Amino acid sequence: MFHLAAFDVTAAVNDANVDMTAFATDPAFSTRNNHFVFTEPYQLLAAYHGGASALRARLNVPSINAIAPHHIWGVNRSLAIPAVPVIEDYRAYPLRLPVAEEIAIQESGNLGAATEKEKTFLWIAPPNWTRNIPDGILHLTVRATAAVVRGADAWGAFGALVFEQTLRGGWYSVVGCEVFEANSLAFLLNFPRQPQVQGRKLFPGSVCLNAVGNFPPFYDRTWLGHWGTFHTFEPPTMAVCATAAGAGVQEVRLDLVYHGDSPPQSLVSSAMIPTS
Repeated sequence: MFHLAAFDVTAAVNDANVDMTAFATDPAFSTRNNHFVFTEPYQLLAAYHGGASALRARLNVPSINAIAPHHIWGVNRSLAIPAVPVIEDYRAYPLRLPVAEEIAIQESGNLGAATEKEKTFLWIAPPNWTRNIPDGILHLTVRATAAVVRGADAWGAFGALVFEQTLRGGWYSVVGCEVFEANSLAFLLNFPRQPQVQGRKLFPGSVCLNAVGNFPPFYDRTWLGHWGTFHTFEPPTMAVCATAAGAGVQEVRLDLVYHGDSPPQSLVSSAMIPTS
């Protein structure tokens, strides 16, 4: 289980090491001085930084800076999510994030005039995160649509997913998800029965694709492992941030593991599924 955290900044002409602002609308974490502060340990699984004139981005965290500033590399020189997004993958050796320190990001760019928006997305997870995919009866990819109102420089309100065909009744685990919509940047899923991790409910998500046919972040759509488990009576909802606020129509593909009438015992025994 993991969470997608977001940062935003209005970049200026030829700026260097400018502080970015954490999304105040984050549903899991609060901010201090416009930065996330974690009161329990987390690790960084992956990172995305993008903007039309982006040059570089780095963490600004005291205990990490004491060794050396960590750079997110490479960057995406595009306002929207590009056709082949560059995502820094730390899963083989996640970067441990300190507790009770402000997690800040600084960006640099070579914008020639006016201003532009830049975004950073961080995939964070608790220390015991693994990519293990839960066992089930069938692994399949299903189509859904949504009409979620997008937020600009913020997460919009959570809205319903409408499945192309009503799912057979029972339990499903989400092990991958892609969302397609022009000018949408990233999305979160909200599982009604998502158990707390370290006393907190997490909201998994990823970057969006601007067009059907664009490449996903990784060829294996299950690269982030288990997102959450739901019953057909209580499917997840979705929130989106975009380059502009307003009504949207999203195409969604969900990679699901069908478990049947009962959730997998491995998830129940590990508290991944609350029993009451």
